[in-house]
Amino acid sequence: MQEFQVNYLMSGSPHAPYLLASLYTLRFHYSGHVVVHAWPESFPLVELIAKDHRLNIEARKREPAYRGRNAQFLDKIKMIQSLKEEQVLHAAYIDADTTFHRPIDELIDASQAYEFLATQFNNWTVDRVKRRIRWVSEFTGKESIDSECLETVLNHLDWPSVNGGVWIATPTSEILQTWYDWTWVCRKKVFIADEVVLHVLLGKYLRDFRMGVWHGGQFNSSPIYKSLPPSEIAIMHYHGDSNVRTSKSRYGFKAWWPIWKTCVQRNIGNVRSWKDEANNKFIKALES
Repeated sequence: MQEFQVNYLMSGSPHAPYLLASLYTLRFHYSGHVVVHAWPESFPLVELIAKDHRLNIEARKREPAYRGRNAQFLDKIKMIQSLKEEQVLHAAYIDADTTFHRPIDELIDASQAYEFLATQFNNWTVDRVKRRIRWVSEFTGKESIDSECLETVLNHLDWPSVNGGVWIATPTSEILQTWYDWTWVCRKKVFIADEVVLHVLLGKYLRDFRMGVWHGGQFNSSPIYKSLPPSEIAIMHYHGDSNVRTSKSRYGFKAWWPIWKTCVQRNIGNVRSWKDEANNKFIKALES
């Protein structure tokens, strides 16, 4: 039995540099078990990263059951569910495009009280994303997304807007299965379907305290929509490649690029042997 585990999921190799920066900064603030689950196409690079004992991570190959639209978003849910076989009590999922800047102990401690602990994206509320949430209205009905849960969320526009890039769950929780089932229903039509559905889940599980939300954005802070001073940010989330696209966020680039250069200089995760193979077009352009 394992009390807590941090997990990443890698699909394609272009995000391997992001993963490396996340792992490197994570290890300044967390010393526990870390597993990177990787699809076959990215597993060789993840294996090379895992050979660096300084990072102390485990690399696991996994083949997703589905490879259509929203495939990675669905597979991350299944990945966390699979940890029940190892009796992991609480499992964190972290997007690769993140960096850590403060300890995450508060988030880990808070997660012990819930089956699922989500994180608020910056200081956003449901009101900011209500249009996206309404996209799933056509998928409500019997054996589908619960219309009452959808309406509950849309009637509480002051509730925090949650993000699918940082969360902690009990692998045995019913919440994960509901999340997967409802995301599956709308996977072919809804953009970032898992995140939209995650909002709807608030209407089903928030009031009975099975699901919680960390308010304030400290653990899911965007460099584009800055809402916190740097000293308060624990996890920076560079959505949309905002760490390597200065047109999206010069702030994000300035935060991330020195971390990447340090990793290359110190050959963290054996990066010099694979950074060109990762084929990240944005990094290649910046380094050319």
